[in-house]
Formats: sequence, structure tokens, C-alpha cells
Amino acid sequence: VDIDPLTFNIDPAELERLTSERTRAIIPVHLFGQAAAMDEILDFAVTHELTVIEDAAQALGAEFRGQRVGSIGDIACFSFYPTKNLGGVGDGGMVTTRHTRLAERLRMLRVHGERTRYYHEVVCINSRLDTLQAAALCVKLPYLDRWSDERGARAARYQELFSKAGLDRVLGLPQAAAERRHVWNQYIVRVL
Repeated sequence: VDIDPLTFNIDPAELERLTSERTRAIIPVHLFGQAAAMDEILDFAVTHELTVIEDAAQALGAEFRGQRVGSIGDIACFSFYPTKNLGGVGDGGMVTTRHTRLAERLRMLRVHGERTRYYHEVVCINSRLDTLQAAALCVKLPYLDRWSDERGARAARYQELFSKAGLDRVLGLPQAAAERRHVWNQYIVRVL
């Protein structure tokens, strides 16, 4: 599905046209720190019995109508790569779900496919977050909201300066869509 040119997120209006009987899931990417239009996506998913997998890699702390991304769909994926809003000291990530059976399966998959020690139900890898990453993230987590607010203030200043210089006539400046908390993982401009 193509994007909404104002938010760079999935355009829910395109879902109907591009969904087939083979479609099993919708993966909205909360791109650059802004939540996708989750109400329209969820309504469509319920109607068509589709799973919603949120890609929240760039949007930890972002909100849609007061609800944090990663708590809206069936599954959510987050990244702790160092360039993210809550970056670790190397690669790492997190998957969340509110579905008990799926959570059990995900726990098994992260540890070599083991449900009980040394018994592998499926071939898998060790994908647990190591203690160094966890320690760094635990130190940083209390600052996440403050850092998001600071990035928002810088984004507002960029908007002001670009507009004052007349660059808003030649650049598409990013906008925080209504009813969303944009956490500005990146400030992206579009050349018009």
C-alpha cells in the first residue's frame, strides 16, 4: 500500500484496492516517529479478519488518540538500534503482543525454539536481548518522554525557521497529524 504524502505513513484508503483473499496481515509502519491512522486500519482489519502488526521501530513513545504505538495492533515490533529514540549500544529489539498464546510462542522463538530447557520444538536462534543492552536501555528509558518533547521543540523551531526563510514554498515540511503525538525520530523534508 502506498503512503499518505503528508504523513509518509500507510494510506488506509488504499487498503481495499490492494487486499486480496491471500492477504493475512496489515503492517502499518509508524514512520519517522509518527503513528499511522490506526482507527481506519483496525476497522479494515476487523472487517476482513486480518492481523495488524505494528512496525514501531522509529516511534517508541508516539501516540494515536492517546494510546501508545505498540499497544494498538495484535503485535508490535520495536528497534533499539543506537539511532532510534531509545537506542541501545548495539542491535536489539522487542516484540510485544496482548495475545497470551502468541506471547508464549514468541518467548519460545527467542531462545533457540525451547519451551523447556534443551528441548527444541523448532529450529531457531538465540535472539534474547543481552544484559548490556538491557542495562543501557533501563538507564535511558526514564528520559524517553523528555527527549521526545525536546525533539518536538526542535522540530517546531525548524518549521519556524524554514517558514521564515520562505523555504516552505519549495519544501514539503513534516506535519504532526491530528490526534497524534509525533516523537520526531527523524525530521524529513520533501522537495516540491
